[in-house]
Amino acid sequence: ILLSFVMFAPQKASAASVTQTQQGTANNKFGIHLAVPSREDEQAAAALVNSSGGDWGYITFVIQDNDRNTQKWQETFDSLRRLRLIPIIRLATHPEGASWKRPTTDDVEEWVTFLESLHWVVKDRYIILFNEPNHAAEWGGAVDATNYAKVSYAYAKALREKRSDYVVMLAGFDAAAPQQLPKYMDEYEFLKEMFTAEPKLKQLIGALSSHSYPNPGFSQPPTASGRTSIRGYEWELEVLRELGVTQDLPVYITETGWSRDRLSAATVSQYFEQAFSIWNT
Repeated sequence: ILLSFVMFAPQKASAASVTQTQQGTANNKFGIHLAVPSREDEQAAAALVNSSGGDWGYITFVIQDNDRNTQKWQETFDSLRRLRLIPIIRLATHPEGASWKRPTTDDVEEWVTFLESLHWVVKDRYIILFNEPNHAAEWGGAVDATNYAKVSYAYAKALREKRSDYVVMLAGFDAAAPQQLPKYMDEYEFLKEMFTAEPKLKQLIGALSSHSYPNPGFSQPPTASGRTSIRGYEWELEVLRELGVTQDLPVYITETGWSRDRLSAATVSQYFEQAFSIWNT
């Protein structure tokens, strides 16, 4: 299970809209990723995320293009509203063989129609555009930064034109991936090629979705720093600024965690406690 813990940088980002929607109650920084929605798991997530005095934590779901059922997802959103959980939705296609089907711009209108059919939990509508496209298996079997740029621009533009409440994030990337095309692409090289292909995409990004894993081996201590650490988002923000992203982006760590194959439960627990202290500052 990949635990997703959320933090803000800066802390003021998006707070106004969330606070206004929740009638003066500020949301907390924590969240968790659920692979598929179930009422039982949502209640367990709320007990964890909103524990110790917290309220309005986050929950991340993946919605596939073959699962755009308005009634199903509206029931999920209604449940999250009762549980005081804010959804982050990652768009996805569906598996084809060993890879995920590559998204196309042909599906943009259908996605927007579906997302607009839902009564959302809070004012801000958090959307992540797919997953780790610098892995071939996540992008139709071959990495293609230019294609990802074109597809993401079409989605982001359509969503933002529909309403300003959509907070659009690019996919979280694997910051540890090597430059081995067409199977893998270094994140820096990917971002550079992506913005060269579609420079207007820079203005449509509302937040950063970061997979700040403690690599190598999902086992480095939380005190490590740099692009392959739990503070990898700092490196990503620097790269985005270098490449011309001028807005001050809030950060959502939508994937992170330590390997139980390499570390004991006690060590993982200690590392998370240290990590929260680091992220909180």
